[in-house]
Amino acid sequence: PLVEAILRWITQGEIDDEFGEFFVMENTRFSSVHSERYWDERFVLRVEHVPSDAMPMAGKILDTGKYINVLKDCGQTVALGIPIAAFDTDAQDSLQRVLGLVDEAHLRASQQLLNFFLQEIDILGRLRCIKNYFCVQRGDFLPDFLDRANSELSRPWEAVSKAKLASLLDGAIRTSSGSSDPHREGIGCTLLPRSLLDQLLRILGESTESEPAAALVQ
Repeated sequence: PLVEAILRWITQGEIDDEFGEFFVMENTRFSSVHSERYWDERFVLRVEHVPSDAMPMAGKILDTGKYINVLKDCGQTVALGIPIAAFDTDAQDSLQRVLGLVDEAHLRASQQLLNFFLQEIDILGRLRCIKNYFCVQRGDFLPDFLDRANSELSRPWEAVSKAKLASLLDGAIRTSSGSSDPHREGIGCTLLPRSLLDQLLRILGESTESEPAAALVQ
């Protein structure tokens, strides 16, 4: 069962562990890729269940299945091309043989995930977009937007129209130096019921009970 479990995990990213014996455990509380704790806590090692022979490869085994699951959760079809149909899981040396597949499975899964980031979602282009707008490298849109939205942002935060803000922001971006950014359609704004100072304190883990105020975030 251990060999089958490892093989299934490093080729399909699946766990079939009715009795909780496998050394990779799934935490379903963090099943969404949008959770900030997804990567670290969706799948974790149970070190006490790792066989001594597999211990040197345990990290790679874990990461290989995690790569596959990220791809699947992003709607990708995963085919590592590792021949496992004729794999004899009952052979005496089956554990050593399946551990011998780990490096190749890890390489192929990581390459497929990297290609997805670089080609499918253009992660470098999206990071440049963040640099242009969130880090304000091309900040000429911001004073224009604030001028356009001044009257709307002067209203109580609960009365501000998000649709109108989005329209004003889009107009400011279209007339800015970043208008040709292919990812500018992903830029938006929302309102938080707290001030900028409150938000910074929240990030730092401190609490505050001040009155809600409008705050613009990307």
